[in-house]
Amino acid sequence: MTDFQKPATDFHQPLTDEDAGSPVSLPIHQVVHSLAVGGAEVLAVRLAEGLLPRYSSRVICLDEAGPLEERVAAAGLRVEVVGRGPGWDRECARRM
Repeated sequence: MTDFQKPATDFHQPLTDEDAGSPVSLPIHQVVHSLAVGGAEVLAVRLAEGLLPRYSSRVICLDEAGPLEERVAAAGLRVEVVGRGPGWDRECARRM
């Protein structure tokens, strides 16, 4: 097998910082309604906890934080609450 036929990454193995190859910190922002204990919220926390250090991750809560905020903070990640207003809050996107 020649070099160009080999896969660049083995997608069955977790990535490491060595695989990243870039010193650039890439931002990943996850937006949830709150960090109350629920399926989507727990998934967002697990994804944020599992990201490599090369990613600057934060969890944005539209309405309020919640009990999972402590877990996110314990992992060294940022939590921001934008405080969405009632109805169509046009300023919400700007606050993010």
